[in-house]
Amino acid sequence: MKLSFKQFLKPDWRKIILTLVLIVVSLFFICLLLVFYSNFYGSFLSLLILLFGIFYSFYFKNLTKKIPLFKNFYVAIAFSILVYLSLVYYGIYFENSNLIIFIFSLFVFIKGFLMQIFLDIKDEESDKKEGLLTLSVIWGRKNVLLFLLFFESAINLFVPILLYFLGDFSISIMFLIFLFFYDLYCYYLSSRKKYSAYILRGGEFVLWFIFIYLGNVLV
Repeated sequence: MKLSFKQFLKPDWRKIILTLVLIVVSLFFICLLLVFYSNFYGSFLSLLILLFGIFYSFYFKNLTKKIPLFKNFYVAIAFSILVYLSLVYYGIYFENSNLIIFIFSLFVFIKGFLMQIFLDIKDEESDKKEGLLTLSVIWGRKNVLLFLLFFESAINLFVPILLYFLGDFSISIMFLIFLFFYDLYCYYLSSRKKYSAYILRGGEFVLWFIFIYLGNVLV
């Protein structure tokens, strides 16, 4: 079933009221954060990320039927905003802050974008029925896996080295290179149609903290 632009704009009052309630509740908790932590920018970014999730669920999901890979871009942007949230909240600054933050947030964006492409593989058949334009629907499972294998492997090896040699990260950032082997294992499981591949890949960002922590302990 095709989604017309007129249908997209047609008001659904139930969704609108529920969205407004969620926004009011969110604003209440943001105000509490401001009172207790006095961190306006951190609270603002927290609200922005929350609104990203709310508006996607109620309004923007169907845009993937009209715009290829819209969901992937949307989720990846939310991930990249998290980089700025942690930096703002803890007041972390780098000597070459603009370049460092841009490269690292771009790395997070690319990883989040590719992760969503990978996770879409498991839903290929249902996405076809719903008319969602994911990459696995457009290209097919095998082509997507090959694309991810080569492109993401290069990203996993190159970016941690680049971040280290820019001089503001400790050598522990190099431990993110182990993502190369982790992702390879996920691709292997996916090629064998194991659902565990998607569970492991969905929790990848948790491993970033583990790898960097191990780097600090061991080096």
